[in-house]
Amino acid sequence: QPIGVLLPAADDAGPEDDERAASDAKPPRVDPRERFLKAAKEGSAIDSEHVAEVITAGIDEASGRAFVVTELLEGEDLAAAIRARGPAPRDEAR
Repeated sequence: QPIGVLLPAADDAGPEDDERAASDAKPPRVDPRERFLKAAKEGSAIDSEHVAEVITAGIDEASGRAFVVTELLEGEDLAAAIRARGPAPRDEAR
């Protein structure tokens, strides 16, 4: 999460001075669990064979921890494939 954001602000020097100034403002504090749930919800809207389906996400009441449940994908993981065969050619990796 960013510590601050830079927002454009008008300079009060007058209409003849068209320069812009910047104002340093901090973004509102967002609970990381809420950010996680938002990302899970956005991920669940992606309909692609290249993205695991998000089945559900939430916050466990007992522990307070965020969780996500996705479909189980069968097959070789990327790290194992790279170890076995080396990096994929550029045209194949697209």
